[in-house]
Amino acid sequence: MKQGFLLLMTLMLLAACSPTVNQEEVSPPQEEKEEEVREKSALKEEYTFDRFMEERRLDIKGEDIPNYGEEEYIGERFALKGKAMLTRYYNYGYKDLEATHFVMKVVNEEVTWYLYVPRENFSELFQELKKGIVDIYAEASIPAEYFETGQNHMAMAEEIFFTESRADEQQLDNELKGYMKEHSVELTAKDVVFDKEGMSDQPFALSGVAQLVTYARMNSEYRDLEPTHFVLELRDVSVEYEQLWSVALDREKYRELYEQALKGVVDVTVTATMPVERFASATDLAAIGKDAEYEPLPEKFELPSERAKAYMSERGISLTSLDVLYDKYAHSGEPFLVEGTGELGYIPIGYEELEDDYFGIRIVEDPFGDQPVYYSRTLEGWTLILHRQKYPAIFERLSTEESLEIMVTARVIAQEYVPGQGSVAFVEDIVVKED
Repeated sequence: MKQGFLLLMTLMLLAACSPTVNQEEVSPPQEEKEEEVREKSALKEEYTFDRFMEERRLDIKGEDIPNYGEEEYIGERFALKGKAMLTRYYNYGYKDLEATHFVMKVVNEEVTWYLYVPRENFSELFQELKKGIVDIYAEASIPAEYFETGQNHMAMAEEIFFTESRADEQQLDNELKGYMKEHSVELTAKDVVFDKEGMSDQPFALSGVAQLVTYARMNSEYRDLEPTHFVLELRDVSVEYEQLWSVALDREKYRELYEQALKGVVDVTVTATMPVERFASATDLAAIGKDAEYEPLPEKFELPSERAKAYMSERGISLTSLDVLYDKYAHSGEPFLVEGTGELGYIPIGYEELEDDYFGIRIVEDPFGDQPVYYSRTLEGWTLILHRQKYPAIFERLSTEESLEIMVTARVIAQEYVPGQGSVAFVEDIVVKED
């Protein structure tokens, strides 16, 4: 290892369910303690992983434990080395530990582990990990009380040696600093993303490239906001591997932002909060935004084709699928155009009673069309429900052909729709675009 390990924390911990060991109770006599400090403060390249294992009498390495064979190692102490990064993988038996533990994804050339680390005892390590990737040696175990079959390489950290991060503290850009000063915001997304539960109700600045998405992509705890708020999926690049947020914004207050986002990609800065009453112990990142500032970006949604415009004119349709996709409550019952490639699909959840008389078509539109788009974006679409007796030819063709290019007049039925259900509409007219 190129950089020597600095022992920033040597406190031995009991399993997470046990009381924290008081540091004074496990301290060696003064003479031994002074010798130990001198030795460990001088740790450099010569402090090897083998020595780390020998000092702790560890015989098992993390790579010795096979995937899906962890039950044979429950309660066993083992050693792990690798490059560690923060993540939000609270899952299986560890899913309720966010308030008390942070999570490290530890990777080496042979294996990947998720280690759950007590926040109170490893606060310095947490701060280093927020800067970037950190090299670690760790002693860990798989406590019986947290084990579940199939969880695959998840364990509790007991002791950790780590280097300081090689990454420099990322500086805020001047625009974001100006926004934070103007709106009296002290935290950024990077400050809260790995302690979401602890930071509930704390305002923070969130900035990045954004696009409209539906409530099907929003945490269920927020879906009651659909009639009054729209959702932007915002990519905050301050944290390279944990950056995709869903932010709900008031439809009336931010009408201009909504209309701009209907045209294409926007660059947005908001003050976001995660209300404690809406907190969910999940990896999703959801918040409510205010004080939004935005700027349009070059990537624009393509307008309906000329053929589709003529179809709309003939039938007196003024709404496109994008108009309705992100505001179904305002346009329930109104006819709108859906244009794209349709494949035979399933009757969606909530409409199962229609299966005998109706069939479904799944259509995913790329609102950017063929133009190059330089930001990762979400593609969403519609599940269209058609009556079997009215459209038998369409059903037969889709049963034998992979897809059809179609134009459709559809409506969302208000009494059938519930918040967050997804994009489901009933077809009134359909035209197949033949070559």
